[in-house]
Amino acid sequence: MPKRAVLEGIDRITYEPHDKRVELTPFPSAMKACLKFLGETWSYEYLMGMSGAAFRLLWNPGQWDPANADTLVMDPDPLDPHRRTFAAVGRSFESLVVGPDVPEAEVRRRITASIDAGVPVIGFGVVGPPEACIIAGYDEGGEVLIGWSYFQGMPDYHPSMQFEPSGYFRKRGWLEHSWGFLFIGPKGEMQPVGDLRRKALARAVDMARREKVGPRVSGLAAYTAWASDLVRDDQFPAGDLNVLTERWMAHNDAMQCVAEGRWQAGVFLKQISVWDTSLSRPMDAAASCLKAEQELIWDGWNLVGGPAWSEEQIHKLAQAGVRLRLHGLIMQAKHKHAEAIRHIEQALEQ
Repeated sequence: MPKRAVLEGIDRITYEPHDKRVELTPFPSAMKACLKFLGETWSYEYLMGMSGAAFRLLWNPGQWDPANADTLVMDPDPLDPHRRTFAAVGRSFESLVVGPDVPEAEVRRRITASIDAGVPVIGFGVVGPPEACIIAGYDEGGEVLIGWSYFQGMPDYHPSMQFEPSGYFRKRGWLEHSWGFLFIGPKGEMQPVGDLRRKALARAVDMARREKVGPRVSGLAAYTAWASDLVRDDQFPAGDLNVLTERWMAHNDAMQCVAEGRWQAGVFLKQISVWDTSLSRPMDAAASCLKAEQELIWDGWNLVGGPAWSEEQIHKLAQAGVRLRLHGLIMQAKHKHAEAIRHIEQALEQ
């Protein structure tokens, strides 16, 4: 095994705008970048829609949970969104969950073998929380992993702040920060695209109608749980910046999840409208509802000064009047999402 191997030229994944666009959900962004490196072009909107990530919303009542938006928690089976995504691009994959029963040597062997074969690996964690990242290489025989992470520029998550000349992170001691890895398999026979689309639409309906995933409230019920927590004055202690910041971050993650997700979902449904003209009417109607839902979330962001966060914005969220108005906007967004789901159900009945 070489001591060092790096797959140069994989597109960066980041929360920052690039190429006049922003991709805020790590897994589909990582998948898109890896597949592009392997010579395949798939749109972010398609991967968001087919995985179900564009339709997700979860809320852990009273907990202000930083993991609510993670794609690993959107289904009782954490691999379900990833399995759907790989099926949607006609590829197989293998997963490896990091745990006490998995020797580090085996994890390292699997990663280095994939890189040596010219195939990047999708990791969860490594740098930052258990969100998707890209493993593009290794050094020192695998003691150091190299790649892209949404969190690599944040000192709390990457205190060594070591980078390759290309900008890739360098991470030593990576195993203790890793949750698992997905190994991209070869291209195979793809399921009929029409079947895949219908499964994605049925998935959107199921996610909206299902009320719980583990401890978290899901789908349409999550809007109500989120809005209800916002108007609990006891949850926003005046002057406690640490607690108020936690509230802001959980709330803003939900705002981001809906704003980005519903925009991408609308684009995805418009694509289906073009691919299958028999579904144009319900798909276009659902997309219009999702656009209206996204605009309501932006109205909510405007109440506190936008989606980026500052101490001033955190204190605005703490104001009871602002939170009451946000409650109303979130409930309106819920009604728009429910309307979109009804149009999708009509499409599935055809």
